[in-house]
Amino acid sequence: MTPESAVPAEPRVQHAVAKLEVGRAMQGCPTLQAAAQGILSTLCKFLDWDVGELWIVDRQAGVARWAGLSQVGDLDLGEFERFSSVMSIRPNLGIPGQVWASGGVCISDLPNHASFKRGSLLRDVGLRTVVGFPLQYGSATLGMVLLFSRQPREAHGEYVGILTDIGRQIGKYYGSELSVQRSDSFFSLLVERSPDVVFVLDLDGTVRYVNQVAQQYGGAERRQRIGSSAFDLIHPDDRATVFDALRAAVGKPGTVLSLRGRGRHIDGSWGRYHVRFTAVSDGSSAPFILGTVRPIEDDGRANGSAAPSSVVVAKFRLTRDELLTLELITQGLSNKRICEILCVSQDTIKSRVSAIIRKLGATNRAGAVWLAAKHGLI
Repeated sequence: MTPESAVPAEPRVQHAVAKLEVGRAMQGCPTLQAAAQGILSTLCKFLDWDVGELWIVDRQAGVARWAGLSQVGDLDLGEFERFSSVMSIRPNLGIPGQVWASGGVCISDLPNHASFKRGSLLRDVGLRTVVGFPLQYGSATLGMVLLFSRQPREAHGEYVGILTDIGRQIGKYYGSELSVQRSDSFFSLLVERSPDVVFVLDLDGTVRYVNQVAQQYGGAERRQRIGSSAFDLIHPDDRATVFDALRAAVGKPGTVLSLRGRGRHIDGSWGRYHVRFTAVSDGSSAPFILGTVRPIEDDGRANGSAAPSSVVVAKFRLTRDELLTLELITQGLSNKRICEILCVSQDTIKSRVSAIIRKLGATNRAGAVWLAAKHGLI
């Protein structure tokens, strides 16, 4: 092996500059396709090639498709572009397929034979040599770059190393795109298989997403729920409490709130559910509500006029504000944090907490939480 001190300075400098410029070309381009022109023009300029083209692998179809070209001169490549743009190849087919199959650098003279249509088109405009290298991410090949030159070129060991390293650089950068696609599929599967209802609402209550298990609990098919109003499913006696909680959540995105209430089945009966939700916002659009729903107990669906939760609330004479405060207390939040969520003063919260403790017959916050759980208030 050649020691590092014996490697010519020029290839090392060329390598470093090319990697830097390729990195700049990829910035701001979310996909390999979007970065194609920038990558190819950079490689042609800094590695001294006349034309560059990119092939991107479609893993599901098992083929690679032509993704565009760039050149540093003014060669007439119109017919070559038209011919290439409709092509798809498999491993070992043509020079791109050979690079894909071998996973290594391939350099050769362009074939001069009628059966090699693309090679003939390039030779007609004066190009003579081609080098191809893969864009690899781990064991996966994301695509192949082919570079063409008017001059004869040789692939000595150092130059092969440069191309291999740049191919890995590009593959690593866009390999995360492949990982994200796999992650998206995995997490979509988790949400759909969740034992709880998972939902997304607009702030006006419009259902934007609900997973399949919602049909099990509510009776209606998912397509019937999406686009409808979630508020229509809430028992009239529980709506005011839910609206207060939603306002609190929107005021403090990221805060998780928990409520118990009744939801309407498609047959008109009512079931008791535990709902957890939060407001989500990325700062660039209006917040939305993300949450889960779980049945409280398997005691059949309660009738609409005398749900157990209503009876218990009436027994202890808890106000709507006190119920909401009690839910936040059970989550272990401090008075200061509850004040921030509900946008009220600390004196107001202290007064509510004292009233809750008194009405439940407890002696402190912990006792109030224990009695609330015992009597089905939370």
